[in-house]
Amino acid sequence: MKKNDNEASQDDEALRWALRLASMRYRVVPVHTIREDGTCSCGLPNDADKHKPGKHPILKGWEKKASFDADTIRAWWKELGPCNWGVMCEEIFAFDKDGPQADEVIRELEERYGTLAPTWMTVSGRGGHILYRQPSKRLDFVETHRDMQIISGTRYILVPGSRHVSGRRYEWVKGHSPDDIEIAPCPEFLRNGWPGAASNKDQSTSGNDWAALWDAPLNEGGRNNTATSLTGHLLGHGLGSEEAKRIVGAWNERVCSPPLSASEVNGVVDSIWQRQREKNEASDTPTPEWPTLDDAAYYGLIGSIVRTVEPHSEADPAALLFQLMIGVGSIIGRKVYYLVEADRHHANEFIAIVGNTAKARKGLSYNRVKAVLSYVDDQWTRNCELSGLSSGEGLIHAIRDAVKGTNKDGEEVTTDPGVEDKRLLVMEAEFASILSVMERQGSIVSQNMRKAWDSQPLRNMNKNSPYRVEEPHVSMIAHITVDELRSRLNKTETANGFANRVMLVLARRSKLLPLGGSLEERDVEYLGRQLLDVIEKVTQSGRDADTPVRVGLSPEAEKMWCGMYEELSEGRPGLLGFLVARSEAHVIRLALIYAVADGVTTIGEEHLKAALALWDYCEQSTRYLFGDRLGDPVADDILTALRRHPDGLTRSQISNLFGRNKRKEEVAEALKQLVAHGLARSSEAETQGRTAELWRHVRPGE
Repeated sequence: MKKNDNEASQDDEALRWALRLASMRYRVVPVHTIREDGTCSCGLPNDADKHKPGKHPILKGWEKKASFDADTIRAWWKELGPCNWGVMCEEIFAFDKDGPQADEVIRELEERYGTLAPTWMTVSGRGGHILYRQPSKRLDFVETHRDMQIISGTRYILVPGSRHVSGRRYEWVKGHSPDDIEIAPCPEFLRNGWPGAASNKDQSTSGNDWAALWDAPLNEGGRNNTATSLTGHLLGHGLGSEEAKRIVGAWNERVCSPPLSASEVNGVVDSIWQRQREKNEASDTPTPEWPTLDDAAYYGLIGSIVRTVEPHSEADPAALLFQLMIGVGSIIGRKVYYLVEADRHHANEFIAIVGNTAKARKGLSYNRVKAVLSYVDDQWTRNCELSGLSSGEGLIHAIRDAVKGTNKDGEEVTTDPGVEDKRLLVMEAEFASILSVMERQGSIVSQNMRKAWDSQPLRNMNKNSPYRVEEPHVSMIAHITVDELRSRLNKTETANGFANRVMLVLARRSKLLPLGGSLEERDVEYLGRQLLDVIEKVTQSGRDADTPVRVGLSPEAEKMWCGMYEELSEGRPGLLGFLVARSEAHVIRLALIYAVADGVTTIGEEHLKAALALWDYCEQSTRYLFGDRLGDPVADDILTALRRHPDGLTRSQISNLFGRNKRKEEVAEALKQLVAHGLARSSEAETQGRTAELWRHVRPGE
């Protein structure tokens, strides 16, 4: 029977969330769904023995085939059709509420340990899930407490949009989706296991009477928990993973009713084996520290404005400062420049404010800045902002030059007066939409934005279009979430140079102001008027109103610039190296803005120090966001998998990561990159009687 449009769209919703979670590096698997007649898509009766309709995986060997590769997920969708999707509980874990007593368990926990932090939550047919981020020492147990189960390790939960046997769809609780908030860290009371688990005799082993395990039958509720405990005991006493699998497998067949599948037993052992390796070794990927902004960045009038506004805003001070700098640079226009060989660097810059969620208050930060800038140049505020950039042609049209033509008498006439003011601030609340437009075939947005940053003439590719801009002055302030940036900033935009023209600025909410700030309008006006005075002092210091002012370096600043130039120009490895490749140009443009806001036409040491502090924050932000990623999705996915498998992966297993949807040449090139950056190495190993190429992650210092 053909699905109606509503059902089809909800199946698409499940796929969308599977892809979204995969972009956050959570592995997903296709799962059987519930058909319109209420039966499982596997064809078995819903009441068949050991059958969990709409909850069991479609793929054999799903534990290893689970993937966060978008191409693989879409290929599964194309091959399998509409299905449910499961997200693996490796980097996350879940409270699985499956009845009315589950809420009582939550209430008891909150009475004992305090209110649980807001986090991702879903609802299903009979309950729902409360999701948390795994701690650095990952949880490796599965517990059942009345109507609530804690799911962790080599298991999965269904994503929103998936269909429950009751006929309902899994949904995000309003205000508790990845679009609303960040997933909360593991509650402290769970970091060492479930509190009081030792006394929970009906669900877990107590004391050291391990021999009793072989005589005590276990029902479905306690199998995973006891298997986990037994595995930890065996591995903790020096047994290897293969020996543990044989012992746990024999115990499972003897006492569990019904027994766990062989793949579930192996999954439990593999998970605990890997976790214990991680506990005994220093982490290969320590959690990066949030960037810090040096006080030198709060120099002069720019710094005074931010210091005055900041107490009255929930916005991150860094977001306030950077957006103020971009706004000032846009208002200045092409009236000042710094000369590098034959190239003029003007005061236009591009930034992307990156926050974990909407709670980063990215938009509020610009509103505060705009209020001050409106007193600097009201004409600019009202006429020089463009939102919703959808095409390269639209960018040109917004600041187009006058168009000349001829009338019927052959006389030259103006057919379009154009736009006199060439200053344009592209203000994009959804930077992801610009990156999406750039991915379209034939789009010239990326090309024109690169030229605009370089202050080069802009022309349409269509030879019949009359529109062009000879002297553009385009700046950009964009907002985006961490997850969107990581998933959208693809290899193309890195390679063609657009990405490194954008300074990335991490931001988060700085404080809670339930009643808002109390900054007086007269204070806002005073700050704006001060800024107007110093900008006019510089921009009107040329020979005439149309002559741009060349800004140079003071002798002291020149010496300082020569000393820092080599370090700024030094290449860095991986994706970080691509994204910070224009550091010298960014620093000198920022210093230029600081100088103009100081009312001078010479860049001094203090301006360079302030600019360098801003750039250092951008570099810290970029490192926080991308770490040692290479910018090649295949290489990055392989690196993630190698870190998860400290014993290594064979070439065949690596190919399986992508469902064999990547050509062997692509995989080979990716491995070559990992070797070149010192992140992986191969060796020969005996596997099942033959020699195989085994790849391992290289930890720092190895």
